[in-house]
Amino acid sequence: MIFVCVIICAVYFVTTPFASNSMVVLSQRDTMLPLHERSGIASVTTQYVRNGSYADEIVGQYLQDKVSGDESVQHLYDVRAVFVQLWNVARVLLVILVLLLTSSFWFKWGRWIRLSTRMASWMCLVLPVLVGFIVLVAFGPLFHLFHKILFPQGNWQFPSDSLLIQVFPQLFWVVSALFLLAFILIVGVLFRLLTLKSSESKS
Repeated sequence: MIFVCVIICAVYFVTTPFASNSMVVLSQRDTMLPLHERSGIASVTTQYVRNGSYADEIVGQYLQDKVSGDESVQHLYDVRAVFVQLWNVARVLLVILVLLLTSSFWFKWGRWIRLSTRMASWMCLVLPVLVGFIVLVAFGPLFHLFHKILFPQGNWQFPSDSLLIQVFPQLFWVVSALFLLAFILIVGVLFRLLTLKSSESKS
């Protein structure tokens, strides 16, 4: 459960304006759009899928695309729906974690919390390294698998000259994945230091 919370926090971080703008800049060589134009569209799109704002703006932007305008807008609706479900899961997990932490004062669940944190720390350290290796050597198949799971309706493939792909080319998603994995890895290091310090204080 703690590891799932870390993943959700990583997604939240990757979709912040700072991280999103950084990924746009780092992936600029993979697109024909000017940076200022692409950055503006990416910012509005990211904020829409993240919190539902700028809905009219994203429809207006992508409907102008004669290559895949309607399909792009529908896909963004689907992505927004995934984010809504993700934030709902985050709220439920947050309530559960708060209840567990507060009740641990009465039920003495400190040992269980330490064990869960230790397990989460190892998962945060090991899985990003494994997934990061896959991202670097076989990003295409991983990207396809990810989309087939989240978007079984199949409307997630677009021509390379469509606006959606020009704003978010493959390199953007490679950088996004590396940002997300780096966030999880850093949290894993912090968790590991926390559990080691806790073990030392007990001994």
